[in-house]
Amino acid sequence: MPTSQIKNAGFFVLLASTFLPTSLYLLSPWLPSPDQNLLTSLALLSLSTYLLQDLLFPAPASGWVAPGKLPAAGSTVARITEILVYPLKSGRGISVKSCMAGVGGLQRDREFCLVREKKEGEEEGPAVLVTGRMFPKVCSIQPSFDEKERLVLELPGGERHVVEEAHFRQLDGRWYGRTGEVGKEVGLVMWRGPCEGFDCGGAAAAFVSGFLGAKVRLLRMPVASRDLMLDDKYCPAAQKGDVAKFSDYTAYSVCSEASLRWLNAALVARGKEPVGKERFRCNVWVEGEGSMKDRPFLEDAPRLYRLGAVGLRHVKDCGRCVLTTVTDGGKMDKSMEPLNTLKVLRANYYPFVAKDSEYYKGEPFFTTNASLARAGGGGEVRVGDEVKVDEWKDPGAVMQPLLGERNPHGKKFFK
Repeated sequence: MPTSQIKNAGFFVLLASTFLPTSLYLLSPWLPSPDQNLLTSLALLSLSTYLLQDLLFPAPASGWVAPGKLPAAGSTVARITEILVYPLKSGRGISVKSCMAGVGGLQRDREFCLVREKKEGEEEGPAVLVTGRMFPKVCSIQPSFDEKERLVLELPGGERHVVEEAHFRQLDGRWYGRTGEVGKEVGLVMWRGPCEGFDCGGAAAAFVSGFLGAKVRLLRMPVASRDLMLDDKYCPAAQKGDVAKFSDYTAYSVCSEASLRWLNAALVARGKEPVGKERFRCNVWVEGEGSMKDRPFLEDAPRLYRLGAVGLRHVKDCGRCVLTTVTDGGKMDKSMEPLNTLKVLRANYYPFVAKDSEYYKGEPFFTTNASLARAGGGGEVRVGDEVKVDEWKDPGAVMQPLLGERNPHGKKFFK
């Protein structure tokens, strides 16, 4: 039985158990030989149970924080519990204790990506991005850096390859590759925005291609140079000057530990297996404090906030895709979880997208996307740093899931 039905049944049981004994007690003077003590006990017990029903039948978290319960601006609402850097797009992450954070994201995050190798004679044009959506095995590649800060790629069987640095040179604030295979500039399109990466050479391409069984090239973007797509029909919160490397849209993603606990509780209640952080590829994980302790989706409510001394600006909620069903072992979960559960419990439409827009479609939301706040500036973020909110969103701008028949994914999940 779904949780909502259990709660509704519980409510009617409580309603009956409260008002029936209470009515009998009020009518007791006119009833033949009533047991006053028993009726009084029943009435008090039922009234206490009614008052405590929120503890006995807690309402499911709705994905937003009530305005009256928001801490004052400038308050500490959480602390950083984990920082994860993903050097290779769709590859496995590296947990670090501290990291430099700038306008383009965490240092070395999403600095490398894979693209499909063009066939001989193929028409010129942007390269095709390769991710774990197409090749789940990409998610099993473990990146790291050696003592010379060179990228090291390790396959599940332990085979490793050191990516030799392309010979880049910097001129007038821009990076250029040398002529030839290594360092050749390759253009591609991400989120409708053009960007470039430098080819890391044939040895790296052959290593990854042999593992995936498809011809790919490894690209590097040493400095964030991809301008975010500015489109008021999609994301009006994006601003000129927002840049990223090969991350999906914004440079930062943030989530709370309580949100993951909430999701795993929902998965278990639906008879599914819990999942780990690797499914969401989020940079910064936080744990709520004070009134925000154990509050799922506290990350949805701030507009401007600080991770230690680094200021971030909420850009949009993150609509999740099939990549959440891929394990860091490079295999797709046949149950399509946690995506299906998110579609049931965390789906809505982007609140700022017009109904006639091509972007108006149901999304299962989990984690948030952010850019560096101009006023806050960059700096170092550390595990244990305080998270302070400088400005909360307007209540109407906080995503609230549509449940039941209002859910944008239809009735197929509600049998």
